[in-house]
Amino acid sequence: MKNQVSRIEKKMTKSGGSKHQKRIASPRNWVLPRKKHKFAFRADPGPHSKDKSVPIGILLRDILKLAETAHELKFILNKHYVKVDGRVVTNPKFPVGLMDVIQIDQINKSFRLLPHYLHVLAPYEIKKGPRNQKACQI
Repeated sequence: MKNQVSRIEKKMTKSGGSKHQKRIASPRNWVLPRKKHKFAFRADPGPHSKDKSVPIGILLRDILKLAETAHELKFILNKHYVKVDGRVVTNPKFPVGLMDVIQIDQINKSFRLLPHYLHVLAPYEIKKGPRNQKACQI
């Protein structure tokens, strides 16, 4: 009887994937220091796949250096200062991908994610011109 119960409990305990992302196991196109901290933001399902995108939290905190901690980052996002392709984003796990335009209202800057080298997406500042237009073909 005990053996049957323990087998059932073992089957029911772990189901589904992990909701955590360790930095050391993060995709290579995320440019972030691997051994500085233990965890990173895991990209939620969205308009881009996990391998071809970067979470907005990593982009703003680790790449653009607009926040030092996740607490500061969540404060910035919850104040509706950041827009991706004209839509307000409050989730730090939102995936941002190729040709997306990131607008930051408080500092009046806009960035576009473009390929840099070896599958790495890098933000390039948009100086002037239409910020809402997307190139359909490269």
